[in-house]
Amino acid sequence: MSKIITTVIIGAGDRGKDTYGNYMLSFPDRFRVIGVVEPNSVRLSKMQLIHELQSNSCFHNWDDFFKSSIKPDIIFITTPDKYHFEPAMKALNKGFHIFLEKPIATTWKECKTLLDTAESNQRILFTGLIFRHTDFFKKIIEVIEADRIGKMISITWRENVSYFHYSHSFIRGNWSNSVESSPMILAKCVHDFDVINLIVKSKPSKISSFGSLLYFNKGNLDFNPPDRCIDGCENAKTCLYYAPRIYMDIVPMLHIARKGGPIHEKIISKLILKFPGLKKFPPFNKVQQYKGWPVRVITDDFTQNGRLNALKNGPYGRCVYKIPEHDVIDHQNVTIEYSNKVTVNLLLHGHSPEEGRTIRIDGVKGSLEGEFMYSGEKIYLNNSYTGTKSLIYKRGLGFGHGGADERIMEDLYNQLESGYSSDYMSNLRKAMESHILAFAAEQSRNEGKIIQLADIE
Repeated sequence: MSKIITTVIIGAGDRGKDTYGNYMLSFPDRFRVIGVVEPNSVRLSKMQLIHELQSNSCFHNWDDFFKSSIKPDIIFITTPDKYHFEPAMKALNKGFHIFLEKPIATTWKECKTLLDTAESNQRILFTGLIFRHTDFFKKIIEVIEADRIGKMISITWRENVSYFHYSHSFIRGNWSNSVESSPMILAKCVHDFDVINLIVKSKPSKISSFGSLLYFNKGNLDFNPPDRCIDGCENAKTCLYYAPRIYMDIVPMLHIARKGGPIHEKIISKLILKFPGLKKFPPFNKVQQYKGWPVRVITDDFTQNGRLNALKNGPYGRCVYKIPEHDVIDHQNVTIEYSNKVTVNLLLHGHSPEEGRTIRIDGVKGSLEGEFMYSGEKIYLNNSYTGTKSLIYKRGLGFGHGGADERIMEDLYNQLESGYSSDYMSNLRKAMESHILAFAAEQSRNEGKIIQLADIE
């Protein structure tokens, strides 16, 4: 019989509570939560209830937990980016394995310290680089390794962050300020750099980057909106970022369902988008009970009044053009040259109508095109000799990072059963090259120069 892995979750936010915590509830034969650390009393109480914990297993800060007698098999650290390093170091030095959400830290020095500490203590440091766990990216790597496009020449990679995701996370949300959280290239693209490195199979040698916050400021307004959307904004009916449109009417989610959902969701979404008044009647009124992302981030009260109260009093009801602490870029371009002379161009931006990645990999015999979108996933193979384009992979609606949120937990479970090894640590250090690329890209953007990656220690 397989062992049940005991866990403590530090940080009961969207990832800790709703993603990994819910997985553990769904697979009680594999994982069991025996403690939680969360400063928010409402979330802490909810975690205590759903995981059936005693009050002496619930803590408002990690210092109290580390003083306790609770000894889990692994600690999940899903705190805001800036608060990864301290609890991770304490956990490793006390002999715990850890799962650490990406990015593992907000400076390369801290990342390297964590890696060295995990190695010296022979502890597993499992990172949330989830894209390497998806069928989509595994299929791309399989195609490249099978030589179906020939010798690789270049990669064009777009991370298309949707307008509502950008406004939710990077204007109104936890990643609004790069000093208080982390630069957007680090928060979003370590996933991408990790998979790109696995595809290219060569060491990156140099990198350059450009980008800025181009749009979200008062200079792009021809009127003076209120500080909060619901306080009488004259553009309420036309603004993409009008908070009730996103969190109460869930228009972006309806667009996704209309394009990529099951047939009944497509029909319901189309009708509601065309006739909004249908939301008052069954079965259409179910959309007002939506509890998924991003609504679950802004409130624990999913009623219309609960959501409205969150928009009145919380950060997610603010006008996107009038948030003084917001300094995160809304577009950034990164160019990388690898030791094998393959070049990669990555574009990150926050204005896309649809969330996801679009990819083109060119070789001497053909090219591969990939669509890794919320509404679905597709991979095409172009054959230069035959002049044909073939669909070689297709998957439906892509929430949960294309199935990777579950797959990473399966892989973590298997790794914990196998235990620490030098091979695991070697692979982890290679994976951390994704973080080096993010730090170097941001350095290049700020300093306006090409960064030689061999100079980073």
